[in-house]
Amino acid sequence: VKGGWNVLSLSLPPEHRLPSLARACGVMRDEGREAEALAIAAILCKEFPNSATAHLEYAMTAFHCAGDAETARSSATKALAADSACREVYDFLRFLNQASPPPG
Repeated sequence: VKGGWNVLSLSLPPEHRLPSLARACGVMRDEGREAEALAIAAILCKEFPNSATAHLEYAMTAFHCAGDAETARSSATKALAADSACREVYDFLRFLNQASPPPG
């Protein structure tokens, strides 16, 4: 059901809500549903401010859906602060720096 992600995912306990919303965000991003992906990513960061996964999803969504490399870089930095050993964040930053080098 279109839009059903929000009702189902938001009613889950927190330990299941994070991975469920992260998957939903990726699906929306892959399907080109930018506004929904950005909304889910914002919910992730609001509900899980100390989660590397939440900030990485926001970073990927900001870049892939909105073309916003600056916000993507900022969110990826927050993801590293949450988990400095998260390989996925390093991989995304490497990709981001190749696709859109930082200013200066």
